[in-house]
Amino acid sequence: EEGMRGNIDQQMMNEIDNSELVVVFITQQYLDKVAGRSVKRFNDNCRLEFDYAARKKGPLKLIAVVMEESCSDPSNWYGPVSFYLGGEKYYSFKRDSDLRRCAKEVAPEIKFRLGEPEFKMI
Repeated sequence: EEGMRGNIDQQMMNEIDNSELVVVFITQQYLDKVAGRSVKRFNDNCRLEFDYAARKKGPLKLIAVVMEESCSDPSNWYGPVSFYLGGEKYYSFKRDSDLRRCAKEVAPEIKFRLGEPEFKMI
């Protein structure tokens, strides 16, 4: 969002429309923004983008990646993130040291959800 210029809403919609799926990085702040609990309330770009992605792609084309320990239990998620992703599989990337492991887990999931053959990541 910070690097975008011009009509940010249109750019977000274009990127979602041109994507096969969306990876959602979940933090406490993100949950708040998507639930309308931020300063911008229901006009926050995170909320608008998530709502659009959920409507256009559906939960099977959204992949949740938890970025903070406080978000590790999906039963504590709330708002639209809980509604669409609370019962879905999620991945953990809470520490920088989790990057390689998380990428190895998420890559085959992306292939699976796109209906492509599984591949191995080195």
